[in-house]
Amino acid sequence: MTASSNIQSIVTFKNSQGESARGTILRLSRSTVVFEVYNPYSIVQLSEVLQNFTVRRGDRPIYTGRAVVSNLVNTGLMLIVSVNLIDAWSDLFGLLETRRGIGDEVRRFIQDFDSISGVRSGYQLIVATLRNFLSELGRWLEQVDLDAGIALDNSHDLSEEVFYDIADPLFPRLSQLFQSFEEEARAVPEEVLSHHKAYAQRDLHPLLLRAPFVHRTFTKPLGYAGDYEMVNMMVRNMREGPNSYAQLLHSFYVNAKTCQAHRNRILIMTHLLKEVSRNSTPQEQVRILNVGCGPAHEVLNFIMGESHSERCSIELIDFSQETLRATREKIMAVASESRKLPQLEYIQESIHNLLKSAARPESSGRRAQYDYIYCAGLFDYLSDKVCSRLFTLFCQWTKPGGLVVATNVHSSNEYRCVMEHILDWYLIHRDEARMESLAPAAGRKKIYTDETGMNVFLEMRTATSRL
Repeated sequence: MTASSNIQSIVTFKNSQGESARGTILRLSRSTVVFEVYNPYSIVQLSEVLQNFTVRRGDRPIYTGRAVVSNLVNTGLMLIVSVNLIDAWSDLFGLLETRRGIGDEVRRFIQDFDSISGVRSGYQLIVATLRNFLSELGRWLEQVDLDAGIALDNSHDLSEEVFYDIADPLFPRLSQLFQSFEEEARAVPEEVLSHHKAYAQRDLHPLLLRAPFVHRTFTKPLGYAGDYEMVNMMVRNMREGPNSYAQLLHSFYVNAKTCQAHRNRILIMTHLLKEVSRNSTPQEQVRILNVGCGPAHEVLNFIMGESHSERCSIELIDFSQETLRATREKIMAVASESRKLPQLEYIQESIHNLLKSAARPESSGRRAQYDYIYCAGLFDYLSDKVCSRLFTLFCQWTKPGGLVVATNVHSSNEYRCVMEHILDWYLIHRDEARMESLAPAAGRKKIYTDETGMNVFLEMRTATSRL
């Protein structure tokens, strides 16, 4: 289905920060929309859930609901956005009364059905294999729970010993199945991707969304992927869920290499905080800026394990008020327990507004005042152009000889298609060369990965003089 040349088709929506926008449709199908929007700044990001997403054909709304951003192409003044539609269509509302256009809608339905029926045989086979394996696993674990009395009494779980007796042989087999899915998914041509994703989600979601981590990742209740509770689940790395089946699936996902990499990222960021604070003199205050802070587990670790944290001033920026509230509560609890508290400031600000305010000539308040600026995770969802502008700003805001760090999921991510096809979790992956290209020329750069190879880090020491 393409946008009609005779009837203008547009979309209107609100992003996760509540900002309204509209775009002109380039391509339209039952499951995806591609549109262009005027975008001098970052109005949307990957994996974001757009609310009140309305598709209009002429003056008639034919879809109103939610949409997940699956791809971004920044052409300069225009941003080309691809989204997956989540909710039911409303295109038949009112047609039965007037009968105008109903034949066209039937033909579109047939066209879309025929395209979905063209899912590659190998893809169908691995989805069916996963569905059958998970179904049988669920039935088997229900019997295990019954034998243990768990199904009758939800106040307890399988013992740790029994749980891992099951997990140890199960997880490698699940890994094999999902790797087979990954291989088949990588072979799907771009023009039929949306049909394959719809097929996989229809068959696998009833079985996979029972796991708390999978459910939150797909539903994105705060409007974006990687929210603070998703990160908390990865960091907790505990059994979660109402029964053994849900707990085992949850544990499998939070122990996957992508989640291990995120835990490694936190450890590395904690180490860098300690390093920056220890390299300062006792008399000076160390100024730190964390952009896109999320739950800030590295700050929690820093406060608990570093005596120098008290002489630091840390600004935590996030667009989500709920995230900042939860982070503040946790940090205050840890600070009270450890009796150490750096100077902290919590700032609610979106990247969109941060870039807009930085573009104003009078905005020099942050210039060259920080010892350390880091952004751990936000670059995964933003275009090269936006990331490059942000990193350049960070360097301008850092003192001569200061440290700027950004992280990104590496392009070697072996679960990329699992994340995209099943979880609607889209990232902009980058390798070492692409990360290095985001940094300005002046300054000393260091590029490296964590031990999983799934995280790539860009460190930069700013020039010691600014001429």
